[in-house]
Amino acid sequence: MNKDLDFEFYRESWADIQPHGNPSEQAFRLAKFKFPKAIKLSSKMKQDAYKDWSLVYAYQEDYPNALLKLKRVLAIKPHDLTTLYQISGCLNQLQRPEEALVYIKKSLELDPEDLIMHEELLKTLQLMNEFENFEFHYEELLDLHPENKTNSRFYYVKAQALSELNENPLALESYKKAVELFPDDLSFRKEYGKALYDEAYYLEALSQFKKVIVLKPRDKDAHLHIALLYYNLGDIYEAIEELEDNFMYSSDIAACFSCMILCKYHLYQTNKAIEFDREQLKAVLNFDNKEKLQEFFHKELKRTELKLQEISNKEVKNFQLRKLSSLKFVLSILESIFDK
Repeated sequence: MNKDLDFEFYRESWADIQPHGNPSEQAFRLAKFKFPKAIKLSSKMKQDAYKDWSLVYAYQEDYPNALLKLKRVLAIKPHDLTTLYQISGCLNQLQRPEEALVYIKKSLELDPEDLIMHEELLKTLQLMNEFENFEFHYEELLDLHPENKTNSRFYYVKAQALSELNENPLALESYKKAVELFPDDLSFRKEYGKALYDEAYYLEALSQFKKVIVLKPRDKDAHLHIALLYYNLGDIYEAIEELEDNFMYSSDIAACFSCMILCKYHLYQTNKAIEFDREQLKAVLNFDNKEKLQEFFHKELKRTELKLQEISNKEVKNFQLRKLSSLKFVLSILESIFDK
């Protein structure tokens, strides 16, 4: 028998225990029996066999043995990013975050733009109760590799990782740095604008989205956010004009109509002569955008409710109350359609 083919025969036993659902104990025993044979048959392919063998142990939550096999892989290929990630994961499962941190930093030295490893770094610091010092660890990485101080994507991915962990206020500075280093990148500006919007820095967010429009005049996402920002700044007629002028650019007509109804119903509460078309909104909605729209309006609702608790100015409070009522109105339409 050809040795390489024989190796694949043994290694393919892993395929027997990977289907969806819980692999049987018999499948695990078979894999543990076959992998040692696979390694003996092909020394050139030890790395793949050890890596798959570690997954067999990980499936059973046997992290000490999974870790041993992964370290064998690393001895063969010291710069394998997947293995560094898996080792850090095993160490965290074993409540050894200080050791995991070493492998995470090594991975980020090899690939400073790896979003998953940025997230792992922050999660590991949380396990260590060291999250408040996360900037110290980033400075340490930058001192080792100063070229990343001018790498816009390094700061962008760092900001994304912070946002993924619901640390949006802390992400703002890194988004800002990414934009400063590469001002013509649309995704940098849009994500920075969205982060500013989420933290209610409306004027700053508006500035970012207007710069996106300069770079890409028909960017539908930017036009929609500009309209929402005008609305939140109290310029409701500007918001409506922005939506009407740029409907042709938007592929998400339902979102545009929803925002239009939001604006018009807000005006309707103080001026009953203002018209809004409830049926028009119903006509463009479909089940494809259900979750996206409801998530957006629920998020806005929660943000407005929190803001109301902080406001003392009567005029500002009245505006936010009308906004709250408008959001509830739009949600009632969405839910009456989708819950049928």
